[in-house]
Amino acid sequence: RGGRLLPRSRRARVLTGAVAAVAVAAAVVAVVDPFGGAGLPKGWKSYEEQGVDATVAVPGDYVRSIADKKVTYTAPHKVFTVTLYKKQGEKSSAEGVANDNLDWYKNGGESDYLDTVQDADGRVVEAEQQGQTGARLDVHYTDLTDDAHPAMRELELDVISGKGDLYTLDVVMPAAAAQSAQGESIFDQVKEHLTIHTL
Repeated sequence: RGGRLLPRSRRARVLTGAVAAVAVAAAVVAVVDPFGGAGLPKGWKSYEEQGVDATVAVPGDYVRSIADKKVTYTAPHKVFTVTLYKKQGEKSSAEGVANDNLDWYKNGGESDYLDTVQDADGRVVEAEQQGQTGARLDVHYTDLTDDAHPAMRELELDVISGKGDLYTLDVVMPAAAAQSAQGESIFDQVKEHLTIHTL
C-alpha cells in the first residue's frame, strides 16, 4: 500500500474509532473559545495531543478518539473527519509519501485483499508547515465500502521532522460541491492552527 499508514476506507475509520473509544485516554488539555479569540475560529477547541506531538484545533462539537500515534475528530453528522497520524522512521520524502498514497488510491485502495475505492484521481503539490517543506495530496474517489458508493474527497498534508517522524493531517469529506468547499475550509483552518512541536 505504499506509504499508507492505515487503511483509509470509511469502514476502517469507523472500526478504528470504535477501538479508540474504549482505549485509555492519553493526557489531553482542551481549551474551548466560544468567541473565536486567540486566532481560533468561533466555537473551535484546541487540544494538546501528546501522542502525536501536536496542538490541534477543530470545531468544538467534533467527537475525539485516540489510538496509538493517531487522533481522530469526527463531526456529529459524520460528514467530515479530521485525523492526525504520526509514523516514526520515515525514509522517504514528504512528496514521496504523498505520491505513494495517491498511487494506493489509484490502485484501488486495497485493504485485506479487497479494493476499497475506485475511479480515484488526484494530484500532489508542495506545501509548507511551520517553515518545513511538505506535500499536499488532493484526491477524489468512489468509496466502495459504503453500499451507496458515494463520491468522496480527501485532503492530506504530509510533513517530516528532522528526526524522520512523518506527520499526516487528513480531512475526509463528500465530493459534492458545497460539502467539498466546506471540507476544504476545515482543512485549511486546521492546518493554519496546527502546531507540530517537533518541527
